Amino acid sequence: MGRNTTASNSTAIGYSALGNNTTGNNNTASGSVALGNNTTGNNNIAIGYSAMGNNTTGDQNTASGSGALNTNNDGSSNTASGYRALYSNISGSQNTASGSNALYSNTTGDSNTANGASAPEVPHASP
Repeated sequence: MGRNTTASNSTAIGYSALGNNTTGNNNTASGSVALGNNTTGNNNIAIGYSAMGNNTTGDQNTASGSGALNTNNDGSSNTASGYRALYSNISGSQNTASGSNALYSNTTGDSNTANGASAPEVPHASP
């Protein structure tokens, strides 16, 4: 929380966790670079290496797992549990992804639910 100016009630554990936070309140980050680029986002929980690492203004998100919600910028009310779950999300909101790489490719979609590894990716047909 090296750039903290007026933020309060936040907890950071790990290298650069909440490192760019300025006014975001009530955030919890545990893991190297977790919520690392958060500036004004509030009420977020990120656990794991680079979980929500690129979030800046998104609020009320929960990410658990290495790289979960990593690309999220301003999406809100998302829940991602598992390695790289909702990894590519940028501005999508109200999504729930549970499982390794679940909803990995979602970028702006809202109100999606996916359970299971790589869900809802469609498997390729065998030759």
